[in-house]
Amino acid sequence: MRIASWLLCAGLLAVPPTGAAPFTRAPDIELTNIHGARTRIDYKSAKVTLVNFWATWCGPCRQEMPMIAKLYHEHGPRGFRAVGIAVESGGPKEVKTFLEENREFGINYEILLGGDDALLRFGDIGIVPTTFLFDSGGRLLKTWKGVTPNFHEKLSGEITKHLATAAAPPAGKP
Repeated sequence: MRIASWLLCAGLLAVPPTGAAPFTRAPDIELTNIHGARTRIDYKSAKVTLVNFWATWCGPCRQEMPMIAKLYHEHGPRGFRAVGIAVESGGPKEVKTFLEENREFGINYEILLGGDDALLRFGDIGIVPTTFLFDSGGRLLKTWKGVTPNFHEKLSGEITKHLATAAAPPAGKP
């Protein structure tokens, strides 16, 4: 288990630096979705892509999920994509059950399952929630770790700013 406890979830426990190089690019990664199919995150399919690492047992993650759904509803038509990566939350069946039991979250974005490899490939994540914003070339635009006050407002502002300056996705892509 890479993420040790709810203390990490709440952002109350410091995560020691790993000495890894600064994380500036999105990894090319393929993960399993909640239906058991392998899915590659395609950053080129959107002007701006949000990737959110979360866990079913994480209170702040549960608070952010409806806000991410709202962001996707608000900004999706203009080229915004959201992807949630569940970690330490079981397999497809367990995560799917969690989402069904929490329909009030309004999850309207893709949910994938990540393990230690995904955590390491995204810069050795040691805390959930962790949220990244990437441009269509996979360049890291912004990172939020742990509890983020005014989460919706902060992310909406960043998304709006980057959508306004982003180039359109290649022809034939949504």
